[in-house]
Amino acid sequence: LDNANTLEEKFRCYLNIMACLKAGGKLEDSVEVGIEFLSQLGEPFSLKPSKMKLASEARATRKLLAKYEDDQLLNLPDCTNECKGMAVYVLGMLFGPMVHLNHKGALDYLRLRSVRLTVKYGVCDASALAYAYYGSHLVSSKNIDLEGGHRYGKIALRLLDRLDSTELKSRTILLSNFLIVHWKEPLPKTLDRLMDGYDVGMLNGDIEMAFTCAGIYLQHFYYCGLPLQSAVKDIREYCGQMKEYQQNKELRQAQPLWQTMLNLMGEASHPTILTGDAMDQDEFESGNIGVIVMTSYRMQLAYYFGDYELAETCMKTLRPQSGGFTAPYFQVARRFFFALISLGLARKESSAKQCKAYLKQAKADIEWIKERVAKGGINCLHKLMILEAELHSYTKQKDIRQLYDKAIMTANRNGFKQDNALANELAGVFCLESYDLYWATFYLERACWTYNQWGAFGKVNQLKVKYPDILDKDKGEGGNSSRGKLNLGRTSGASTGSNHLGRRRFSSKLSATHKSLSDSFRRLSISSAGSDV
Repeated sequence: LDNANTLEEKFRCYLNIMACLKAGGKLEDSVEVGIEFLSQLGEPFSLKPSKMKLASEARATRKLLAKYEDDQLLNLPDCTNECKGMAVYVLGMLFGPMVHLNHKGALDYLRLRSVRLTVKYGVCDASALAYAYYGSHLVSSKNIDLEGGHRYGKIALRLLDRLDSTELKSRTILLSNFLIVHWKEPLPKTLDRLMDGYDVGMLNGDIEMAFTCAGIYLQHFYYCGLPLQSAVKDIREYCGQMKEYQQNKELRQAQPLWQTMLNLMGEASHPTILTGDAMDQDEFESGNIGVIVMTSYRMQLAYYFGDYELAETCMKTLRPQSGGFTAPYFQVARRFFFALISLGLARKESSAKQCKAYLKQAKADIEWIKERVAKGGINCLHKLMILEAELHSYTKQKDIRQLYDKAIMTANRNGFKQDNALANELAGVFCLESYDLYWATFYLERACWTYNQWGAFGKVNQLKVKYPDILDKDKGEGGNSSRGKLNLGRTSGASTGSNHLGRRRFSSKLSATHKSLSDSFRRLSISSAGSDV
């Protein structure tokens, strides 16, 4: 850094220092270095902006952007102020560490500042990223604007076509599809785009963002309800590459998902303990990175397998972590399970006071999802319908089964196989508690069949053990349901090609090609970085 003679050389040195600190897990130090350089660029930045300051920034940003149509924003002149262009870039590099450090106020400040600098001073290499950041701000702000967020997410992706720089392309694709696009478009549509982000990152040496795109791809693949066998095959290849590239942070984010899928498939010694081929839970808990991710997936397993004590413990750990960064789809899934767990605990609670408290929690989580459905969150609707059916089941009204049917139909139509199966299971339990054995058998058999199609063989076995009289596969013609003989044996479920249902999958063959290209790129980058410093 002392040998840097030009602003450009100093800029590259600061970026390298920030990247090294981040890779070493020193996120706070990385943020401090970035803020120091922003001050030198004439853009001082506060990690703790006041509420008044944030409100003022938000108003000024909305007022400025209201003057422009989409095409005008896409065709702004190039930025000629070198310091401002660098400031937008540095702000972009601060986003990730601030998310992990849970600096919510600073994140909002960053997203507002970066887009204002772009509009005021013109388009630079990081401008597409700035639009994506602003879109993520709109979908996660107090006054949720999913339509506006989607608009700026699309502008970000369109602007990539104009910009020559590929340096931030993978990062922009990631943010748009991880934080924004899924609110207004079917979740499976993000899969191909995230794999594009992986391709671009590997080809251009942005290894961290490439594997982050692949990680979110696998997360979305799981939440889409696509076959677990396909996802397990992909994630095994993915984690192998993570180890090879020493991307430990991303590896520890992926391992809990991998083991969760294995547990659901019945390939673990205990269904709610994340120890097996993918990871060792005891070893994992001793680290820092990925523990919250592990807790989130354990909560889901605890609910699926009926361990409400563990589910509640995990929920209490996760709640404080779920209030700030609400844009990703996994936050919808968390709220969904929060509400399901609270409703299940209320049903089991003998104390009227505690039951009321659980119901209050559940209603708050349901309202959180309902607000996003009202704003056009299309991938939330079936989850809301399942929760409302569960909530109304306390009243034992005559039309409850119809509510479950509508939820099942919506989940099925939108392709969410795991939620389709869960809705059938919940409907079956409701009918069983209502002493309606015919419909209980109908729904529970259909739940088993759908879980089986998803690949959750461990869950199928749990239901067969829990309801042996209803789900005895040797009964003959479907028991009391008269639906025909039910085959509860395993189905392959996995796609054999490079795609499933039109969605591209993680390809080890492609990855090998990318590795060769990115290794060469990385050697050149290291050589270049050494000459810069």
